Amino acid sequence: MGNLYIGSTQIAIKSARRQVENNLKDLRAKQAQVKPETYAGTHIISFYEEKITSQQITLGWLQKAL
Repeated sequence: MGNLYIGSTQIAIKSARRQVENNLKDLRAKQAQVKPETYAGTHIISFYEEKITSQQITLGWLQKAL
């Protein structure tokens, strides 16, 4: 099992992966609560899509690192 090093901080890759998976779950739940028929709703959904995509890329990178 590997570790990530951020400065002098060490984080287990499995822990980081678990956190990213939790982030994805939370982002999807928040996105599902937004009403897409409003002007602001479409922008908020787009914002969450960007965050979800970023987290999915991070998750893929972490899975390769294991």
